[in-house]
Amino acid sequence: MRFIATVLSFGVLLSALFNLVVPAARAQDSPPAAETVVQPALDGIFEAFKHHPLVGIGDDHGISKAMDFYIKIIRDSRFAPEVGNVVVEFGAGGRQDIIDSYVAGETVPYTTLRMVWTDTVGWNPTAGWLGFAEFYAAVRDRNKSLPPEKRIKVWLGEPPIDWSRPGNQMIDAVNDRDSYPAGIIEREILDRGEKALVIYGGFHFGRGGWLRGLIEAKHPNSFYVALGLFGVERNKPGACASLLKRVTEILPTPAIAAPAFGTAPDATMRKCATLDARLTTGSFTLQPKGSMPVAPQPNAAQSKTLFVEAEAVLFVGPLETLRNGAFLPDYLFDAEYRREMARRAANGGPQLVRFPPGWVFRKVDYAIDLDAPGYAELIDAMFNEYDKNRDGVVTREEYVDPIPM
Repeated sequence: MRFIATVLSFGVLLSALFNLVVPAARAQDSPPAAETVVQPALDGIFEAFKHHPLVGIGDDHGISKAMDFYIKIIRDSRFAPEVGNVVVEFGAGGRQDIIDSYVAGETVPYTTLRMVWTDTVGWNPTAGWLGFAEFYAAVRDRNKSLPPEKRIKVWLGEPPIDWSRPGNQMIDAVNDRDSYPAGIIEREILDRGEKALVIYGGFHFGRGGWLRGLIEAKHPNSFYVALGLFGVERNKPGACASLLKRVTEILPTPAIAAPAFGTAPDATMRKCATLDARLTTGSFTLQPKGSMPVAPQPNAAQSKTLFVEAEAVLFVGPLETLRNGAFLPDYLFDAEYRREMARRAANGGPQLVRFPPGWVFRKVDYAIDLDAPGYAELIDAMFNEYDKNRDGVVTREEYVDPIPM
């Protein structure tokens, strides 16, 4: 009996020790929640690169201050030596040779350069925001001061498509909109031990078959994702309200909010840094410069549920200042290009978008240097054609669509 009692006592002791040790081990597996850290966004982005090879930014398509911030990142002296790669949703993978030449400083005519964004498959209309073109021009300009082996590389993430072929290729191409950039990132970035900034719509950073999920199935914890404030606010109004007071202490300098590294997000951050929706895909409604962007027009046949849990939220400016930038006029004003868009639509491509009500084009918005021959001349020609009263502004009333209704 004494032996049995001794054994039982030893068992109780082991059980007690086990109960002490296991919770401690579990505590180590689940880092404690900590208060959210708010800091200048550039510093937060480059701090994230110390812990993750991929930093994703959830792009709120068309927001001018967001596009300006992307340019600030690649112009930062830390980007080229510490990162060097950027993967973008607003470029057609079939035109990788064009962007390679352009950012390397070679002469690329504007009508060739614009195929980088006009040949994208997942945008309707095309990814023709002026800010995206300015981003490419900023990479080109930054690379001029760098030796060839240190230049910034831009990877175009939209799946290639041969628009010259008849027939509907869009279904296969659209289905590859996450797997194609995932292949680029795995092959050209992670397998080479490199890093990349990934600029994509926030929903692409979901798990499962989305871009982030496809990558992290093979490379766990490789992503650090910051969602744009506008996208979060549109999905969950007021979700980040409790952080705004602290953020405004940093604004107008862009700010980023996230848990300290090695800690779990607190309740406020969990609420702010998530997207949870029945995603519907379809045509974007073209909105004029200075207006608030709107969500895609729903297409129930292409809808699916997803959940995005990010590490951070990016505040490029106060919510009330987040407005669309200028859209390049080519899509509506260049008759040859517009006829090509109509031909694609007839062969299964995105449907042609007409001149939206309330839209105006101001020539002054396009007085920039893309360092692409023919750009300024084409802008002049388009406004000479459509600006009937020569006031530098084209309204819907002045516009005559070269494609009959």
